[in-house]
Amino acid sequence: MKYKLSFTTQELVNRIELLEEALEIIAYGDVRLGEKKSAEAADEAKQQLLEKIKGLQQEQIRFSPKLDTRIIDPAEFQESGKEISRDLQAKMEEYDFHQVFMPVTLKSKVGWAFSRLECELRFCDGEIDNSQLPVVYDMFPKDDWVDVLKAGIDCTVTLDEQMQFSAIPEEPTEFVQSQAGAEFQTTIKSFLTTSFRYRLRRPKIKARGKLDTVCFWQLDGKECVDEENVLLAVLLMVPKTRKRPIDVTVEAIAYHDFQFLTADIFSGYFKEFDEKLKSFFQTGVPLRAESSWQNVLS
Repeated sequence: MKYKLSFTTQELVNRIELLEEALEIIAYGDVRLGEKKSAEAADEAKQQLLEKIKGLQQEQIRFSPKLDTRIIDPAEFQESGKEISRDLQAKMEEYDFHQVFMPVTLKSKVGWAFSRLECELRFCDGEIDNSQLPVVYDMFPKDDWVDVLKAGIDCTVTLDEQMQFSAIPEEPTEFVQSQAGAEFQTTIKSFLTTSFRYRLRRPKIKARGKLDTVCFWQLDGKECVDEENVLLAVLLMVPKTRKRPIDVTVEAIAYHDFQFLTADIFSGYFKEFDEKLKSFFQTGVPLRAESSWQNVLS
């Protein structure tokens, strides 16, 4: 991954093999819970722990078989009367703008939320003609959305007059307006038909890759990641002269924040793990997935 902001797993690991190794150590190990706990209680705790570890084997990260893309019609800007900067006007003469939506489906064991999602999109890997490369003009979500995200509201995400993703609350509140300030007031006045609804949560966000062919998100917080679907999006700027199709590759890694790691029963077995297996659990039992799409704008 190009944007390795805080990846804790640098070497490729076989997740299935490591989970099988942990299950074997726990199944054949003998850990007592102290003099006050009976052998039956220890066996019951062991079985519960085994079931939890087995649940990790059923987890998935999935991507849509076909990405949803929408071309931005310049006429929408002209008809809206928006004050478009000269720089953006010049770009619209040379480039087409497309919204590309990346839904990420997380399947975790019930009650075991993912606490972090890291996702990287790469456009046109291997392209040698830089003048024909598409670049990311804007991203959703991004770092500077934090104030609005704190509200935890239903909203419409749209593009403003500067081709930037913006949030319009369905029921604006004094809290939201005070958090977002004057910039948010401008956002409310901006609207394009290329909008979509979204439930904003309270994540910590790192987003990188504007004006690049590679972009990266790191979403921290169960409020954001503990959902069946997480929606990411980019506004892609494509040279009008480009004739070749546009391909996309995605790589995602999800992590857990396990509370049971501090439990006596797990601590006992954890001591029997080798360093690689210990690191695997300490870093959140990372679940990795990758996919690619060809000719996504067709």
